[in-house]
Amino acid sequence: MIGAPDTPRTIKSWSTVSAFAGEFLNDAELTRETCRVCFITKEFHGLFRNGGIGTANTSLAFALVEAGFDVTVALADANDSGPRSKVGNFAELKDRYGEEGLTLDYVPVGDAIPTAFDDPRSASYSVLLYLQRGNFDVVLFNDNGALGYYSLLAKHTGAFESAPTMCVVAHGPFDWVHELNLLEYYNRRPVMTGFMERQCARMADILVSPSHYMVEWMRDRGWQLPADTRVIQNLVGVGTSEPNNSSSGRQHFKEIVFFGRLEVRKGIELFCDAIDLLQRTTSLDGIMITCLGKFTQLAGIHSGVYMSERARAWQASLRLRSQYDQCEALAYLRQTGSLAVVPSPAENSPCVVSECLQLGIPFLATATGGTAELVAPEDRAACLFPPDAAALARRLHTVMIDGHNPARPAVRQDSVRSEWLALIAESGKSRQQENLQNPVPPPGRPLVSVCLAASSKAIRQTLTSVMRQTYPQLEILLLSSTNDVNLPTDLLLSDRELPIRVVAQATCSRGNARNEAARHAAGAYLFFMDENSVSLRPDCVERLVDAAARTGADILTCLQAATPGAKEPAPLAELFPIGSCSALGILENCFGSGAILVRADTFQAGHGFAGDCDDEILDWQYLASATLSGSNLELVPLPLFERCGDIVSNLDGWHLVANHRRILRTYEREAIPTVQHILEPLLEIPRRSRELAGRALIGIDQVTADKVRRLSMLDAASADANRAFCEYLCERHMVNTAIDFAFHTDFSYLPETIANAARKNATATITGPKMAPTRFPPRT
Repeated sequence: MIGAPDTPRTIKSWSTVSAFAGEFLNDAELTRETCRVCFITKEFHGLFRNGGIGTANTSLAFALVEAGFDVTVALADANDSGPRSKVGNFAELKDRYGEEGLTLDYVPVGDAIPTAFDDPRSASYSVLLYLQRGNFDVVLFNDNGALGYYSLLAKHTGAFESAPTMCVVAHGPFDWVHELNLLEYYNRRPVMTGFMERQCARMADILVSPSHYMVEWMRDRGWQLPADTRVIQNLVGVGTSEPNNSSSGRQHFKEIVFFGRLEVRKGIELFCDAIDLLQRTTSLDGIMITCLGKFTQLAGIHSGVYMSERARAWQASLRLRSQYDQCEALAYLRQTGSLAVVPSPAENSPCVVSECLQLGIPFLATATGGTAELVAPEDRAACLFPPDAAALARRLHTVMIDGHNPARPAVRQDSVRSEWLALIAESGKSRQQENLQNPVPPPGRPLVSVCLAASSKAIRQTLTSVMRQTYPQLEILLLSSTNDVNLPTDLLLSDRELPIRVVAQATCSRGNARNEAARHAAGAYLFFMDENSVSLRPDCVERLVDAAARTGADILTCLQAATPGAKEPAPLAELFPIGSCSALGILENCFGSGAILVRADTFQAGHGFAGDCDDEILDWQYLASATLSGSNLELVPLPLFERCGDIVSNLDGWHLVANHRRILRTYEREAIPTVQHILEPLLEIPRRSRELAGRALIGIDQVTADKVRRLSMLDAASADANRAFCEYLCERHMVNTAIDFAFHTDFSYLPETIANAARKNATATITGPKMAPTRFPPRT
């Protein structure tokens, strides 16, 4: 198999830091060795095969190392056995990068959640714990995946002391990927991740986008962006400062290269349609069509199968290279006679285009998204085309006849490097100065009214929990069916003197009891807790009040601690609420529960707790209703209470149905856009994709169709899939393509591929007439 890119060696050839960056660092009076920078990511060269995020991370990290910064790259993907790199050997790469001055580390999982990185919530919380131990000055997060969510939230709410400067780089959020790829929101997880990514952008100290296009995309969809939002292109290292040998002058081509992953977002359909049109006007005899990118799936079918079947109608030959890393792909493109085509319907700031610009590789790309921002204005007309198959076919026809010149970049990479170095130096200095300043004085201490039900079986435990709170301004209201409440004498005689008022109330639901307590409360804030099952940490109320003062939130919730000695861990939805994600809130209580702080005026202006709600969903229904009505809810990502009892009172299925129907009634007046994405699983897109795949395979014999179905169920990038793909190519008598693919993907496939070809007697058809291509139905 192809190995990891030799990044450290290529970094050595990069140019030195510009004088501008050096002057900035000196002016900042910042010793670069003392500025500790951390990248939190799953994508980095040597650990993850090909991808724009990994390319940008790697290039920037080594530029910072070269400039003298102390740089750590923390892989945010692990289990209880250690780091989980997609490719390569972590230990070997750690030593190798260490020799180049870069520290490679990983974010460990907690003892209680060995599968933390299988879920975006627990993964993000693991990152928070890692950063709290790290003492970094600057941290860079990718927006995609929301790994920085709880860290940013902790700083935003004051729960992360001496927090570093946190930069979020907008490479491409989940919602953007789904929108461009026309992917369905298959379950609640992408809805959750999309919300967390939007919040990461909102709470970032600095949001950096490599294109103006992405900033405008976010704003057009109502994202709240920080005041410090900047556009700085990706730093893209190409391993050499030498342009293509033939970059001067017009070039002619014998090979058209689709450069990118074989997926909808990268324009695979547009490309195939354009080649169909091109051969009507241009002879493709002697022309090679090459796909230089990873396989994925299209309409439930392995994308290599899709490309191969489309190519059966072409006069040109087909070549597939799915395993090349960045260095190998660029070396391939630099050979004479290759034209790169990047037909993505929209891109943020594609690294593949930046690579072509730096190396003088001729290319054509769609004039959409942020691509045009990379190209010098005077060269855009020649190398960019509208996202239309006919437009690409016309441009290819012209290029095949007249040749094509390489384009020039709009911004040189040394200028991009200077901008990044200045930003990191500025951010590190800002953080270090903050730590030298006097601590911010605590905010005012408004009165907090703690509303409790005296009838609770756990009233002693509840009062003990409240009495030990460090927050000084508290009053307790006890709801009781009688004025004569027998309070534990030892608690009343404790050192903590808190005013306790008993509010007589006829027997009623807990929701109505809370509303009545709020009516009698004198505090500026109301505090509600589950008296039967919650034990508060001593700083619970204080943390929530401080967060309210910092954020101006109307409602504050927090995390719950894992129950010590529990036989089974609590569900992740209970351990890691994410806040006011209304769409997710229709399916689960993502808002928080157990301990809630509410501004008194906000509570009085709303409807309060529902009197007809079961205790199990009382908090859920109130918080969903409040956020849908416009109340600002913030989550403090600290475990400020623990469960010491069971809140489930009824395990009957009908009981669960009744509770969820009560939640659904809370949403009955909401417009569809609020819950649109959470409803998309009802469209059954995977089933319909399988049906489309079945229709697409009608023209193939049953044996081959079964092979395609089995192939399409595998991970498209796996060795098993590559071997099965070779077998499919032989079945379809595409022997030259099969042997070439096996030879350049994994040499061990070659004997088996040749044997399969012989069994099918395919060698006799190498130069014979082509079989009819399979016609894929249009996507719906």
